[in-house]
Amino acid sequence: MSSNSKENVNLNLHDLPRDPDLRTVISKLDPKIQDEVRRAYLQMDWLEYSIVKDATFCLYCYVFREENGSQGPGPCFIGEGFRNWKKKEMLRQHVGGVNSAHNIARRHCKSLINQKAHVATFFFNHSKKIKKEYRLCLTVVIDCIRFLLREGLALCGNNGSQSSNNRGNLLELLQFLVDHNDEIKDLIFNNAPANLQMTSPDIQKQIVSVCLTETSKAIIKEISDSLFSVMIDESHDISIKEQMSVVLHYVDKKGHVVERFIGIKHVIDTVKASLDTLFARH
Repeated sequence: MSSNSKENVNLNLHDLPRDPDLRTVISKLDPKIQDEVRRAYLQMDWLEYSIVKDATFCLYCYVFREENGSQGPGPCFIGEGFRNWKKKEMLRQHVGGVNSAHNIARRHCKSLINQKAHVATFFFNHSKKIKKEYRLCLTVVIDCIRFLLREGLALCGNNGSQSSNNRGNLLELLQFLVDHNDEIKDLIFNNAPANLQMTSPDIQKQIVSVCLTETSKAIIKEISDSLFSVMIDESHDISIKEQMSVVLHYVDKKGHVVERFIGIKHVIDTVKASLDTLFARH
């Protein structure tokens, strides 16, 4: 990019030049991608060979050459590279002591890689924590709804606001749990994120619908496991519009007579047509 331009650079990290002589100085890249380029190069070995220049280069010193300034005494492993093959000991001389330019650059590289790993680990653990809290919150709400459904009680009241003396069975039951369980207290109502409340009427209806589906599946499976016939008991309520309450009577595989309420179905055309639709769905 132009030295006077600060425009963003689109760069495919997989297409970075491997030959040291073909690379762009990192400081000339867009600052937003410099660290990503460094991390991409650091996946390679630190000692590199350029076919173009027939020379050896130091990746660590290339990555952080601007930060280190002068490379100090010893052969140059950036710029023109090193090609004095008869003096292999110069490799050790380049590496130098603990505070050599090479080792300072190496520590910068290590810190850069560890920083990325630390951030990735943080977000992974954070994500696991959110999932755990979400599952616990959802389980609590589902269990409360299942309890109310089993007892045949309404979920909502006339006023679910904080100022209401009776917010409805579900919210009051959740409040009871909050008052007696600190772990749940941290996830429900005011302590929960706005998108994790799971107490809205729409969410309640969805959970009830899932409970209905699972209950119906369990009943149908119980019937399919038995080898006895099924008798349908139907009744009508035409005070508003024609409806049909469906109750199945059958003998299970243990020989017990069982009666299960399937639900209230609207009769669109005839009772037979509605039953055919019911059986077809299950």
